[in-house]
Amino acid sequence: MKKLLLILNSAVLACTVHGTTIVYDNFGPGDTYDPMFGYGIGNTNDSVLRSQAMQFTAGVSGDLATVELGLTFEDTPVPVEVFLYADASNSPTGTGTLLGMVTPTAMFQTTNNSIVSLNVAGMVPVSLGTNYWLALMPTSPLKDSWQQTLPPVAGEVATSTDDGMTWSPDLNTLAAFRITANVAGVPEPATWAVSLLVTGTILISIWRKRASGFIH
Repeated sequence: MKKLLLILNSAVLACTVHGTTIVYDNFGPGDTYDPMFGYGIGNTNDSVLRSQAMQFTAGVSGDLATVELGLTFEDTPVPVEVFLYADASNSPTGTGTLLGMVTPTAMFQTTNNSIVSLNVAGMVPVSLGTNYWLALMPTSPLKDSWQQTLPPVAGEVATSTDDGMTWSPDLNTLAAFRITANVAGVPEPATWAVSLLVTGTILISIWRKRASGFIH
């Protein structure tokens, strides 16, 4: 009986799948965004180095897998650092977690669907229904542009001029981004059907062996 229980447990565990699921996505149809308007990351018109952060609510619980951004450059492509912040009273709080670094590949106002992506290293968990902030910080005075959503998606936006030490409210149109996470999923019906078939075959095989033993 113990052997049988071990077999059944193994069959169930084998059917538990891990998949990548969207945590948040505000891109327009066809993964598009507004090519004409964006948030400056780096040296903006007032000659200060600006960082930008966008609030989002996690749609699933899991460990972050990828971040995709509607990010362009204005003169020369320069990398930006991508951070995840906790939320307090609709503002980024604490020390952000560095998710990685990305460099735009398309020039400002020349495209509406050039997306840059990074794979998140390490375990960075998010929880369903919890508010977070995705923040981009410059690595040089050169300017990148985090394009606004189109159609516009309203939300909390914050800006910082001191490397994320303090944040101030900005416009209420979010920049374009998508976040995915690795989650433990529930098996699909087809997967369960295969599991039951395999388990049934194992049970029949065990029964036949025992019946054969009784005959001999």
